[in-house]
Amino acid sequence: MSSILKMSLRISLIFSCCSLLISNSLATPFASNDSASRAMGGTGVASAQTYASSYFNPSLLAADAGNKGIGFMLPSATVSFDDSSRLLQTSRDYFESSYEIFSNYDVSIVSTLISGEGDASITGSFAAVSDASIAVGAKLAEDRDDDEVVNIDAEIAALISANDNLQANMDLMNTEIVRARVVVSDANVGLLALSGRPLIANAGVAVAAAVPSKKWGASAFIHNDLLTGVKIDLSGQDTQILLDVIDDFENMVEIASDVTVELSGVVVLTAELNEIMLNPPESASWDEATWFSKTPAERDAAVTELEDYANELAAKATEVDLQVTAAQQSSEQIENYDGNYISGGELTLSEDNRPELASSISIVGANIAEIGFSLARRFKINGEDVNIGITPKFQRVDLFDHTYIVEALIDGSEIEEIEQDLVGYIENHYTTKNTMNIDLGASKDFTYKGNIRVGLVIKNLIPQSFKSKGGNTITIPTQIRVGAAHTAKFTTFAFDLDITENSPLSFGEPSQYLALGAEFSLFGHAKLRAGYRNNIAVKNGATFSMGAAFTPFGVGADIAAWIKPTDDVFEAVQDVGLSVQLSSQF
Repeated sequence: MSSILKMSLRISLIFSCCSLLISNSLATPFASNDSASRAMGGTGVASAQTYASSYFNPSLLAADAGNKGIGFMLPSATVSFDDSSRLLQTSRDYFESSYEIFSNYDVSIVSTLISGEGDASITGSFAAVSDASIAVGAKLAEDRDDDEVVNIDAEIAALISANDNLQANMDLMNTEIVRARVVVSDANVGLLALSGRPLIANAGVAVAAAVPSKKWGASAFIHNDLLTGVKIDLSGQDTQILLDVIDDFENMVEIASDVTVELSGVVVLTAELNEIMLNPPESASWDEATWFSKTPAERDAAVTELEDYANELAAKATEVDLQVTAAQQSSEQIENYDGNYISGGELTLSEDNRPELASSISIVGANIAEIGFSLARRFKINGEDVNIGITPKFQRVDLFDHTYIVEALIDGSEIEEIEQDLVGYIENHYTTKNTMNIDLGASKDFTYKGNIRVGLVIKNLIPQSFKSKGGNTITIPTQIRVGAAHTAKFTTFAFDLDITENSPLSFGEPSQYLALGAEFSLFGHAKLRAGYRNNIAVKNGATFSMGAAFTPFGVGADIAAWIKPTDDVFEAVQDVGLSVQLSSQF
């Protein structure tokens, strides 16, 4: 039994460790690797730095003319982690509650009851009862004088004791079965709760150069994002194994209970037989002189009485014999029991003899690279200055998509396939998609206690979708966002809102962000930034961000970080990230 538990724990650990890497969402939210934007909640449609215009709104290349000079992003790097489905929090709760109880469950009692030595086990208890029954029969079958009274009190006492011990063992087994079922069921429920919870890991780098101008502002950029996701599909068949073993135990105890009833009948009938044997009629003790001293009528009555006694004794002995036979036949049902994982009284489930695990782990990794340039110009529309920009870009999506069967990972066949031909293995699960796309943007400036700007951008004007070799449909959706910003001498306040709900790249949750940001300039050489972002497409999607920039002599170093606002570290990292970059603007 202990080896079975160890095997089950090992399987659970595989599931749980894989779950810590789970993602069932590989989303493409509206985001950029620009650290300044990240620090300000992800805003940028009306407030992005010149060198980041291509990522947020190409029209800002014309809007920024006369305010900021040539800019370079050299480069920017971002890493982020999204656990908005509370996988880590759920995992912690599982390991601290159900799993801890499960892993610490003492199976020694059940193990002893199933396979212990002597009458400490149920099978040993049955053997003891059987031996006691045989002893009763043997005592009754002993050769003796006709007038000898047989006393089987000791044999009956031994039978009662053996039967009581058997009943006590079965009562204990029933208690342990109930406890084990609760422990295993809770562990299984907790384990299954980890399935299907999204977790996103993202790493991105970007470089850009921009020359703003109200006539023809231009920018060139290279952007690369690596998104990784894993989805575990837990099979109820795998988590059911121990419950099936417990079902076997319950069935065996139910059979044993029936046998106990029959054995109790043996005890009662044997006691009645003993009582009859200990209380023969008085005439059974007459000697020859006494017999002939009786009248013929008394002797006739004595004969009848002795015949009735013999018949009663024989009938009761037959009842005892039949009851013992019935009990023995029923007990054979336990010895011959053939259930889910118990056969012939032996537990057949082991690490070498178990059902194949049906659970699987699907991994999707996407590398999205963009190379493009932006052009922007300021136009007069109905007498108003409006900035219009366009970004044609080349997009390449490299996708790895494969589903691993847990059984293949345990037996090593999947690893062996990788070792034998790594290149061929990757090619079998690797898909490349090359395409072109366009971003469009517009913005307009107003003057009110500084500068007010409103903006609109449409990214990925042409929605893209294609199928991976793993059968997943990958989408790059069209994204629409509006924004507004107010800039004064030492401050900038920004607001962005996704008009579209952005679908995931493959499978998972959508995103639609509302973002607020603020920037405070310290005499032109340093900046402090803070922001708020909320994914209004899901519950509890808010994060806070902060960052700083040091820009002496036109060369800047920026850093930004964001996290969920909570004291619980496992909840805080549901959406967490860091972005750093070097920039230059003159």
